[in-house]
Amino acid sequence: MTGSRGFIGSEIGRYAAAAGHVVLGVSRASQPGPGWPGGHRCLDVVDADLVPVIDDFRPDAIVHAAGPASVSDSFVAPAASFRAAALGWTNVLESLRRSGSPTRAVLLSSAAVYGQPAVLPVPEDAPCRPLSPYGYSKLVCELLAEQYLRCFSVDAVVCRLFSVVGPAQRRLLAWEVFRQLADPALDVVVLRGTAASVRDYLHVGDAAEAIVALCHAVDPPTRVNVASGRGATVGEVVTTLRALTESVKDCTFLMEPGPGDPDMWQAEVSTLRRALGRWQPRELHEALADCVAHWSNL
Repeated sequence: MTGSRGFIGSEIGRYAAAAGHVVLGVSRASQPGPGWPGGHRCLDVVDADLVPVIDDFRPDAIVHAAGPASVSDSFVAPAASFRAAALGWTNVLESLRRSGSPTRAVLLSSAAVYGQPAVLPVPEDAPCRPLSPYGYSKLVCELLAEQYLRCFSVDAVVCRLFSVVGPAQRRLLAWEVFRQLADPALDVVVLRGTAASVRDYLHVGDAAEAIVALCHAVDPPTRVNVASGRGATVGEVVTTLRALTESVKDCTFLMEPGPGDPDMWQAEVSTLRRALGRWQPRELHEALADCVAHWSNL
């Protein structure tokens, strides 16, 4: 697991270990994150030689969760965002090619590759027209996966994550709404965008379950949306969090979406369901309730 100290990477590692897998985390930190359930190597995935690690650990799969995670930051430093995304993933693929290992490489990509979809729900074969440097970087990584699959037979699976929520999260919409609702110094919740914007929310635990299943699936799809398949407006998220926190605060929308933010996202998930069978993600209310239960104790 690269990026094993991150929000999604750490959750995948914990889920995999609980399911009986032996896990090895890779990060630039000298120590694993709190509660990490396996081994850890301090390596920069962008330029470290990963072949000895692969040959020693002999993993069935490498899940690549390292790299930039912010759309807004990619507008500030697009070159740095691209280097961290593309070079790290290239190194994973090239290390697998050099080692000759049959290890599956799983890329955590993003719905940002779609940009503003023409139709909803958006299927995997929809045109990719990113709206941000972050989205373009992810699309380049997907092309690299295709290159190494076709040219070098590296087993690569691309997982396009939509909007992931979870207790360890300290950024993005759900956390920002909760933070403002819980702040006694604030009388009103103020959000930059609009109440009508639609996102497809998935609890990080359900995302981890899906990704671990794809790690050892027989004949998995090469590209797959990882999402709930259900759209929810920002207004619904605010209403749900207000009820969960028993808050009566009003919410003001500035009607100024951030750069790179599409109006609507909802995934077509039939490919994922065919690959996973009985996988059933949590409803939005249940996912947010789990977050609030943890956030309220901070």
